[in-house]
Amino acid sequence: VGFFGHLATALSSGMPFGPLHFIVAVEMLVIVSGFAMLRRKQRHIAKCAFLLVMNGLIAPVPFYFFISPAFYLGALPSLIVATSINVIVTILVIPFVLKATTRLGGHSNA
Repeated sequence: VGFFGHLATALSSGMPFGPLHFIVAVEMLVIVSGFAMLRRKQRHIAKCAFLLVMNGLIAPVPFYFFISPAFYLGALPSLIVATSINVIVTILVIPFVLKATTRLGGHSNA
């Protein structure tokens, strides 16, 4: 989901970072998989910390080298704020996703 979700968003916005979007898509795959693994293990604080550190600090590191250190450092504040909002939304939405998938007769790895 993370891989294809990022590529779909990048394609719809004109791929402003070109082939770097494939690196970001792989990072999103790793981040979403790690988050899901921690959620299944009921490591609720760890999953939120993992998401915040990986998406807000670690994932943008390639831009430090491919674009510039200034770009990386300039992007960090907004990435940390956006990731914090995503963590809060995720915490609020997961119970509804689990309830909806259970009601539909399926199981969920959300």
